[in-house]
Amino acid sequence: MCPKGIFGLTVMPSMFREQLPHIALQWLVKSTTNVLRYCFRKYGIIVFTAIIRAYNGVWQVNMSMQELEKYHNEHGILKQELYPDTFDPKWLVTESGWGYFHLSALDNQPWKEMHKEAEALADKFHSHREDSYGKGWKSLTLHGLNEDTQSLSQYGERDKVLKELDWTWVADECPITKKFLTDVWPAEFLNRVRFMLLEPGGYILPHQDRKDEEKRLSVCNISLNNPEDCTFIFKDKGIVPFKDSGSAFLMDISNVHSVWNRSDKPRIHMIIHYELGRRTRDMFYTLRKSFYTNRRTLDGLE
Repeated sequence: MCPKGIFGLTVMPSMFREQLPHIALQWLVKSTTNVLRYCFRKYGIIVFTAIIRAYNGVWQVNMSMQELEKYHNEHGILKQELYPDTFDPKWLVTESGWGYFHLSALDNQPWKEMHKEAEALADKFHSHREDSYGKGWKSLTLHGLNEDTQSLSQYGERDKVLKELDWTWVADECPITKKFLTDVWPAEFLNRVRFMLLEPGGYILPHQDRKDEEKRLSVCNISLNNPEDCTFIFKDKGIVPFKDSGSAFLMDISNVHSVWNRSDKPRIHMIIHYELGRRTRDMFYTLRKSFYTNRRTLDGLE
């Protein structure tokens, strides 16, 4: 009588040696199949979901880059706004519809020294909105709730939060930058002030930070450096002409905007949110001087 072999297979003694490899292969196939069936029943949905998510992630990145390329090709031109003959601060800030305004009165500040201070802290920056519309985008807060202060609206009642804002340790490491903010910047109160770093190859997808009905020049964006192949572009309003040597612009961030750093250098800017307080006159003179300087420059007189 032939013995019943392992795995339920009948094996003749004389055949055992020849059939052993085939028996092992059959067992391996059968066992593997059972394991796969079990895993799919238990984990199939999870595995399938993971595969779909990975595919969607690649798809979203590809679509993001296509969107970015199209946006920069369509809007990446340098436009010149028409300056009226006389300066009107209310018109300039709330009625002009301009996307940006060069604060040329603040030219010749120690931007390079400020850039060195920020650059020395490059390893302290925090990732910024990587899960939404930024890649290689980082921030470090000089004035806020802590070194990684995000939009103030997420911390509770605005008036209460504003009272809690203060200098962070970052400001202590950047005395030249802090001196500019306390002695030169023409506003009494600082809200959130941050260094913003965009890595080589990094980008910020087209977005807007305020509603359309909140149009006004308000937030100040200062280039501490701006590599040649790094562009900040407003939809329908073109490229913001930041200088690599340093420059300050008031901006209307209710307009759609995007940044793409196609250079091989990190780009570091400083963004200032502020309240004028008792220094309205100082801001008035800064705007007026900038207005007439900009107009003369556009007319080729400077």
